[in-house]
Amino acid sequence: DLYLLFIIIFLIITFGSLIIIRYFTNKNVKPIIELKEVFDEGAKGNLNVRANVNYPNELGEAGRSFNIMMNKISSLTYYDPITGLPNREHFLRNLKQEIIICKSNNNKLGLILISPINLSKINDIYGFEWVNKILKEMANRINKNRGAMTSLAHISWDEFVILSSGTKYESEIIKIVRNLLEELEKEFEMDNQKLSINYNIGIAFYPTDGEDPEKLLNNARIARLRAKIEGYNNYKIYNIDMNQKLQEELAMEKDLQIAIKQNEFKLAYQPFIDVKTGEIVEVEALIRWHHPLKGIISPFKFIPMAEENGLIIPIGEWVLREACRQNKEWQNLGYKPIIVTVNIAVSQFEKDDFVENVKKILKETGLEGKYLGIEITEGMAMKDTETNIQRLHQLKDLGIKILIDDFGTGFSSLSYFAKFPIDSLKIDSSFIKNIENSPQSKTIISTIVSMSNSLNIENIAEGVETNEQFDFIKKVNCNKVQGYLFKKPIYADEFGKLLKEDKKFL
Repeated sequence: DLYLLFIIIFLIITFGSLIIIRYFTNKNVKPIIELKEVFDEGAKGNLNVRANVNYPNELGEAGRSFNIMMNKISSLTYYDPITGLPNREHFLRNLKQEIIICKSNNNKLGLILISPINLSKINDIYGFEWVNKILKEMANRINKNRGAMTSLAHISWDEFVILSSGTKYESEIIKIVRNLLEELEKEFEMDNQKLSINYNIGIAFYPTDGEDPEKLLNNARIARLRAKIEGYNNYKIYNIDMNQKLQEELAMEKDLQIAIKQNEFKLAYQPFIDVKTGEIVEVEALIRWHHPLKGIISPFKFIPMAEENGLIIPIGEWVLREACRQNKEWQNLGYKPIIVTVNIAVSQFEKDDFVENVKKILKETGLEGKYLGIEITEGMAMKDTETNIQRLHQLKDLGIKILIDDFGTGFSSLSYFAKFPIDSLKIDSSFIKNIENSPQSKTIISTIVSMSNSLNIENIAEGVETNEQFDFIKKVNCNKVQGYLFKKPIYADEFGKLLKEDKKFL
């Protein structure tokens, strides 16, 4: 009996110990195991995992610290730190879910991509702090004016995107987009300064324009690029033809970069004729692109692209240098010295070192400044007038002739241009073409010629193609003419022959 009692006591103690051990294990070891599992999940990238904070002492504190850390990581991963809006990662996850819902309900989904245009310039001038404040204000304006749109995100530095699920009519989207543009175009006030921002917007729809997030977003970007081509503060809805055009433009841009390296450009020359004597007194240098496979590509096709992507800077510099070199070569051959004029692009003219580059080119080619003319448009002259007037005076100090091209198409007055150190006005060809059919064009031409003569500013009629046009130009005492009636643009060898024989056209 004593032996049996001993066995019973042993079993009670053993089972009791096991119960006590299990209790303490559950109380102390289990939380540690759970925390380790949670930490492992977090380390694998599961940003939704959270620890149990109901444990006492250090284990509960560790859980709370882990949760705070995961909240911060999640915020940094899924939200933009500047605007507080969902970022690209969050947006794509959300878009994927919205597409699944729209697919099951057979609904349409609209995606609106909004891009501010000139943030980089503001960043260069005022710094990133101003840009960050502007981005926050943009986010507020978009958020307040997005109507019943599903969600808003800031997916890159210069891209906001709005989703509209369950959309039935495109007109609903367009109405909201127009309201957004109207609100966004309002000036931003920063430290008592007012800044204007331009925008372009691209719109794409599920399922017609893409059935997955990346495709839909990419097509919205293509639509935005098409909007940008047509001007600022504009929007476009994607269509399949846009993709083809974009591919063609990208191919041309690549070819244009090669053309600069391979020297595929040539200059053609079109003379200015003195109305009284018929002599060639000046010549305009006009660029031509000789593509090895596509032949001659019109400057009207590639110059806007070059201006858009910045290639106009090296192209414009090449034109300036080649025109000066060629003119000096004609002089060295003993031909009558004349002025060669070169069209200058906006971005080229606005460069701080533009005047220094012109000086350098004149020195390299040996051409005197008095045999070079610079053509800028009316609109270019009117931008930042004080700086431009100063820059034009610096060019005048080099002896360079200043011409205003396409005059009459802007909003300037001749009396205003008296402030500028300009020598000539080129009357826009659109007025010349309408001489025979439009009394208004005749009046405009007569007024420009009369006022420019009274201000001792030379006037040139460009685009003269018929005898009737020339008769009127001569009648109103225009100084010079340029156009197909006298000579189309020709290459250097042929134009050199005209100079050699001192060709007269009247």
